[in-house]
Parts: sequence; C-alpha cells; structure tokens
Amino acid sequence: MLNTRFLSAAGAVLVAAFAASAASAGELSQLMQHNKAHSGFYVSAFGGAAFPDDNDFSGPVGRTEFDSDTGYTIGGAVGYRLPMRVFGFIQPRVEVEVSYLDSDIDGSNLVFADSSRAEGDLQAVFAYFNSYAEFRFSDSQRFVPYIGGGVGAAFLDVDIDRVGGSLQNSRLAETDDTDFAGHVAVGLTYELGRRAELYTEGRYFRVSNVDLDFAGPSSLVTQDGRIEGYSVLGGVRWRF
Repeated sequence: MLNTRFLSAAGAVLVAAFAASAASAGELSQLMQHNKAHSGFYVSAFGGAAFPDDNDFSGPVGRTEFDSDTGYTIGGAVGYRLPMRVFGFIQPRVEVEVSYLDSDIDGSNLVFADSSRAEGDLQAVFAYFNSYAEFRFSDSQRFVPYIGGGVGAAFLDVDIDRVGGSLQNSRLAETDDTDFAGHVAVGLTYELGRRAELYTEGRYFRVSNVDLDFAGPSSLVTQDGRIEGYSVLGGVRWRF
C-alpha cells in the first residue's frame, strides 16, 4: 500500500512532465501565468512529533521488527517561491531542507531465553530537495493549502541493546548508514503579513534499503529493511 503511494506520486510527476513537453510555447505561456505576488526567497524553521512505524528487517535472522516510540523532529529550509501560477492558481516552490529525527526503540518480536528485551535509539539527519504546489486562488488569500514532497539522503545512527536478563546492556544490533530517503506532505499556510507565515504540515517519510548489523558470536549478520512513519509539524517562514 505504501509503495502504491510512491508509484502514484511518481506517475503524476511523469504525466505532468509529458504534458509539459508536448505543449507548444503558446500553450505553456497560457498554462504558466507570470505572477510575482508572494514570490521570492524564504527561510523556514519547524518542529513537531514523529511517529515511526515498526521497523521491519529481513535476512539470515529471519523477519525482525523493532517497536518505535513517539519521537520528535526539528529542521529548517531555504527555498524559493516561483513567480508564476500554473492554471492560474497553483504556485510552485522549491527548497533545500535539513532536518533531524529522534525516537526511542522499545521492544521487538525477538524472544530471548533469558527474558531480556530490545531497547535502543533511532536518530536520523535528513537532507532533502523538496518541491511543493500551493493552491492560491487570490493574492489576498490568507490560508493557503499545499501538497508536495522531497527526496534525498538519511544519515542514520541506530543502536539497539539487549537489556535485562543475563546479557544486561549488551549490543544487539546497530547501523551507521547513509540511505535514500523520501517523503510526501500536505500542509496549510497562514500568512501573517507581507513577510511572515505560519504553517502546519503532515508527512509520510520512508528510508529504504537500511542495512542493520546484528551482533553474533564471531561476526556480524546484516539484515536489510526500511524505516518509515509519519510526522506532524508546525513552523514559521520568513520571506525576503
């Protein structure tokens, strides 16, 4: 189901790209109406709650799930809102974002003979290139909904220990990896004035092809999986 969301989003982008390439110069001029209102560079900062799903891995150990608690995320971006309106009401903007996510790992589907359990920490730094479409029907509109997403890299630091039992605080699994990451988002902006904007946003994020190293008696066993979940953000933008 989650793969379907990405395929649908990718398909929509491809259809839009094909339609744009097939249009004549005159048609493109009508499609993309020049409008400088609200355009220009901006910076933003945000924070919010992160809700990672159970992290699934598979490999020599079998199928392994780790349970994640609610965490937090913070970040910032530098962006540019384009001076155009597609179809007269869609205003694009692009940005580069750096963000951080932290969540505790509390439990797993693994069963240990000594009744120990898995606990640890998931930390990730994301670097995204984002693209959004704002729905602006009037230059005096205060509430502006938008959709979009981004792709980039996740710099992971995951440490999971066995706690309790005879192997108190022994390392169970870890990764210090850089992997492909992406997110899709829907949000709402409220314009305070000519420069300042408040916004709230919901996201689905995913980090793919994560290699998690499990400690063994003589060597490490690597399992491949993904880290995904949702976040709810609130932030502020300042336009220049």
